[in-house]
Amino acid sequence: MASQHQPGIAKEYLSLPILLMKEPFLDEDGEQFLWSGFSIVGGADPAIRQRIYNGGIYISNVTPNSPASKCGLKINDKILQVNGYDLTTATLEEARKFMQKYPGLWMLVARTRDIHF
Repeated sequence: MASQHQPGIAKEYLSLPILLMKEPFLDEDGEQFLWSGFSIVGGADPAIRQRIYNGGIYISNVTPNSPASKCGLKINDKILQVNGYDLTTATLEEARKFMQKYPGLWMLVARTRDIHF
């Protein structure tokens, strides 16, 4: 769940710059493409928005040993920007299409962390 808060537990919010360089990969047909190794959910489309994502684009999966895991992306990171483009109001389809265009992704992500006293 994205940024779910529990009473009595403080949250720390971090904004992290991340550079992800996609790597060449072969699909099942032997066609080469650039692979990032992560999946996204959420988006600003009210027709498909799930309440827990608050309209943002979130990382839902990171493949081990992928470019995404190597650069430090984590499940539940919220993608704020990619290559200077604001994704906070993007639909899921807009975000996917935008990120597929580039071999490298300069990302600004927001990450939460529980602080236990």
